Amino acid sequence: MAPLQANAGPALKAPEAAGDEWVKPGTIIGRVMSLHGEDELRPASLQDFREEG
Repeated sequence: MAPLQANAGPALKAPEAAGDEWVKPGTIIGRVMSLHGEDELRPASLQDFREEG
């Protein structure tokens, strides 16, 4: 499989709305459940998340 960046297109422009704010990388930590035997998180579901610092 090719690296993700090799197939990346232009970044999407998100619509701005009142009250939106950006978070820094590493601020939100998530716990996911993936299918057994899968090395990647391809089919996965978010089980829980927490905010760091």
